[in-house]
Amino acid sequence: QSVWYNRSELLTVNGKSFTLQDPASATDAVLYEGNLYIISANHFYKYAEALTGHVKRSEWGNEPTDQLISIAADGNMYALTKEGKINIYFKGEKKNTFESGLPVTDHTRLVAAAASDAPQFAVINPVTKRAYFLDKTNGTLTTTFKLDSIGELKDTAMSPDGVLWLLSADNKLWQIKP
Repeated sequence: QSVWYNRSELLTVNGKSFTLQDPASATDAVLYEGNLYIISANHFYKYAEALTGHVKRSEWGNEPTDQLISIAADGNMYALTKEGKINIYFKGEKKNTFESGLPVTDHTRLVAAAASDAPQFAVINPVTKRAYFLDKTNGTLTTTFKLDSIGELKDTAMSPDGVLWLLSADNKLWQIKP
């Protein structure tokens, strides 16, 4: 299945484009079980069943959020703040916060496998050229990888088995198995 989201109003699924209602310019977005979740102006929004053409936006959660820069999902929603905290949400309610202590920039990304049984998630910092793996249960740093040889990062993803995939600006695909 081919999915593309322009971080604003257009979602394209298998070549068919949908214009999202009440579009919000997204800081980050994640697809999980057919739903599109976005963060914009420190709000969570959900487009339920977005992959089947539903385009109506709803608030996801009812509490104010910290300054969020990146999100990932695996049944829980993980959100990285500008202060380096990682908030964990379930069904729109904040359940926990980890103090990662990691260096964070506006370009830092949080990546998780869509499988909830994967034991870790990753924080990718393109400025420090590092991939940090953290334990999902307590937020402790388990492994750090240097990304110096990859060059400029274009995109990142994590497969259900916890393998980190990195796409460099020169369109080379790299994998890290923690």
